[in-house]
Amino acid sequence: MTKFLPEESKAISTPVDPIVVGTVVGAFGIGGGIKVKSLTDSPGRFLVGNTLYLDGQLMRLEDAKWNSHGVVLKLDLVNDRTHAQSLNGAALTISATEVEPLAEGSYYHFEIIGIGIWTEDTEYLGKVKEILVTGSNDVYVVGSEKGKDILIPAVRSVVLEVDILQNRMVVRLPGELR
Repeated sequence: MTKFLPEESKAISTPVDPIVVGTVVGAFGIGGGIKVKSLTDSPGRFLVGNTLYLDGQLMRLEDAKWNSHGVVLKLDLVNDRTHAQSLNGAALTISATEVEPLAEGSYYHFEIIGIGIWTEDTEYLGKVKEILVTGSNDVYVVGSEKGKDILIPAVRSVVLEVDILQNRMVVRLPGELR
């Protein structure tokens, strides 16, 4: 998640694609448990009773145990190790309507990936193709039409405007980023 200012909550756009909140990385035990790499910042996403989509099928969460490698889940429709093993690499998703609103000036990565980038002088730079998560701030990797990627730090002094509905971001590039 990219954050600029923690202010009041904002409505988010709702993309058509489902939102990936975890990836199955293996089976756990003989009863159908799955090891999941969590891709969500929402602490309540894997609470017992919640629903998730696995390979497009809606499933209810029966149990969840966190460990140092992620979370082990038991889903109601996965009842044996063979089935759990067959799910390796599968995505756990939610509907875009289930995404929690963020504070004003904060954006989910799925909202930023693919957004067009313009300078304040209206020069088109390309689209965000990847986000690097660093310790202090995210860095947007912009695929330039000139062939060379541009790295843009997600900080308020560089990112001047984000318009999710118009799929547009305006930036002020310091000389060393050009």
